[in-house]
Amino acid sequence: MERMVIILASVGVCLGSGLYSSSDPLTVLDHSTFEAHVLRSDQAWIVEFYATWCGHCQRLAPVWKEFGRDVRGWTRVLRVGAVACSDAANAQLCRDYEVWGFPTVKFFPPNAANDFRGHKYNGAKNVAAMRDATIKYLEGLEANGIAGSNWPKLTPYGSNADVINQTPSSNNRIVMTQPGDSTLAQMVILDLVDLYPSLVIARRNSTEGTPPRVQQLFRNQATSNLNYALERASLVENLRFFVTHIVATTSTTSAPTTTLRPSDLGIVADGLHMQDLESSLYYSLWVEIGGHSTIDGDALDALKNHVRMLNKYHPGDSHVRVFLNRTHEWLQLQNGAITGQGWTRALDSMQDELGYIPDRVEWTGCRGSESRFRGYPCSLWMTFHALTVSAYL
Repeated sequence: MERMVIILASVGVCLGSGLYSSSDPLTVLDHSTFEAHVLRSDQAWIVEFYATWCGHCQRLAPVWKEFGRDVRGWTRVLRVGAVACSDAANAQLCRDYEVWGFPTVKFFPPNAANDFRGHKYNGAKNVAAMRDATIKYLEGLEANGIAGSNWPKLTPYGSNADVINQTPSSNNRIVMTQPGDSTLAQMVILDLVDLYPSLVIARRNSTEGTPPRVQQLFRNQATSNLNYALERASLVENLRFFVTHIVATTSTTSAPTTTLRPSDLGIVADGLHMQDLESSLYYSLWVEIGGHSTIDGDALDALKNHVRMLNKYHPGDSHVRVFLNRTHEWLQLQNGAITGQGWTRALDSMQDELGYIPDRVEWTGCRGSESRFRGYPCSLWMTFHALTVSAYL
């Protein structure tokens, strides 16, 4: 009898405890929180209903946690949850949502109706398959007008003109062109959803013969290729750097509604300013050159010549000249291919009190009335003008 009591007690503990805790990258739900969290939410949800004694559930648990980590940055759009149906307190909840087997995974749209029982997921139980199914589900919500009001657009735009016409002029726009069956752009859009709408990443499907690419899109529909590796983690890192170090430091207040003179906005119409030259150096070295996945062959030779010219003729202050000299000497020792990340790490390592380039982008003479005017193109023109004059003198 004593042995039976001990066994039953241990089973009771097993049934009452769960496979997940608050330290996991997901939300532990129960009968008292499910409605408020899932049915009254501006986000979509994907929820696992499980039993602690279920062997399939036990095997899924580490995968479900990894899935939660993989989509953790998507929380403005999607939340991941879990309900322990083996807990007696949740039994009625699981019956209400027609959970007849374990594990059962269901999708819920934003602000779901009380009588909606969820859309059951029947696919493979691995991170990639569940992530792709989640993206497809979110695209379906968007197509049916059920997406949250603050969600980015996941479905493709038809043209660059559509991107411009359908997004506010104050937004910074990146266009990712990819094959129709790829989900890379959608993953990057969701990974960077915390930057939306300051940054709009627009997905476009490529036509036959058009290679995948990432471009910055300007108001006049001109584009500038961003030579980033087409890999999720690298793209997210590079685009976040692009926005936080470049866009944020060059943004201005909203466009004026009346015609102003350049001096009214603090813009210097003529003249050469060291702030513009240093900002141009920082952007070109860290962002444009650092955005290449690899630099070798003719590209490496061109980079060496470019830095040699900067080192010889740039009219910068002593800290700029020391930095450029170090960079030139380091670069001359590189005989094989270098990566963009290796290049930026080398640049970072050469920054100290004696030699440095300020890690910010601020325009003085090249400041425009809005962030999309003048700026970097102006600073390049100023830089090459200064180099030409310096070489002549």
